[in-house]
Amino acid sequence: MKARRQELRSFGLFLVAGLIAFWVDYGAYRLGVAVGVGPAGARVVSWWAGVTTTFVLNSLVTFRSAAGSSGAAPGRRVLRRGRFLPYVATQALGGVVSLATFLALLPQLRPLLSLVVATLAAACCNYLGARAVLARGGAPQGGGGAEG
Repeated sequence: MKARRQELRSFGLFLVAGLIAFWVDYGAYRLGVAVGVGPAGARVVSWWAGVTTTFVLNSLVTFRSAAGSSGAAPGRRVLRRGRFLPYVATQALGGVVSLATFLALLPQLRPLLSLVVATLAAACCNYLGARAVLARGGAPQGGGGAEG
């Protein structure tokens, strides 16, 4: 029961981090367009801003108890740089899941409902990926355990 509560708490915090990152993403996009980067370039920069935001928030808040149990002092929050690229890969996979789900459902459902289902599918995929990368114990393979 306690493990289930912790999992629900982590998923809720993951969703809050995603909401915060959405606004960071959107703000970075608007800023990029405003300074003349163009929509495509602004979108690339804004996606990186969003995924970096979720990496930091999920590392420091959502999965902090798992990071703290890997040998760090109790309550100490740890960012592991060696986990950033694997984290980005899992989030990119979630983007692919979102797009594929949206396009598959679009002929059968209204666009908004297709987008809602696609977003939920991606959120589940992204959560599982983030949990696998950030909540595992010990130092990442091939990466340092340095704070970043």
